[in-house]
Amino acid sequence: MSPERLPSRLLRALRLYLLDKDLARPGWAYPVALPERNGGQVELELSVDEDLWRQFEQEAGRQGVTTSTLASHAALYYASEVDAGRITQRILDQIEGEDVGEGLENS
Repeated sequence: MSPERLPSRLLRALRLYLLDKDLARPGWAYPVALPERNGGQVELELSVDEDLWRQFEQEAGRQGVTTSTLASHAALYYASEVDAGRITQRILDQIEGEDVGEGLENS
């Protein structure tokens, strides 16, 4: 993936992560047994909608992790959803008029 596409992909990951909050999918929550790590930090500037960021900060607080840690986890969660084909299915469902994954197309 090209570096210039990273911000838009991360925004999609944050949106998807919050949209899936109530689905109880395995791997959604940050693993309690996994300690936070400070290595391998990458600085990235994002322009995030205030409401989206507020919700994301609240979720990070609820899970007891930093927003940076949860953003990394959300990116992994998004990648696993893409790999499993569930993102493609959401897009197909939207085309067919179903209200599944609303908001993914806004990134």
